[in-house]
Amino acid sequence: MGCSSTPPPPPEPKGDITPVNPSKVNLADLYTQGDMQ
Repeated sequence: MGCSSTPPPPPEPKGDITPVNPSKVNLADLYTQGDMQ
């Protein structure tokens, strides 16, 4: 589960997981990476 070689499964309708825009995720990732570095 969660192998980089295998493509990620389609987004399933879940309660705790909300559909976030890729831009938002990218921004958060950038912020986290910048903070870590």
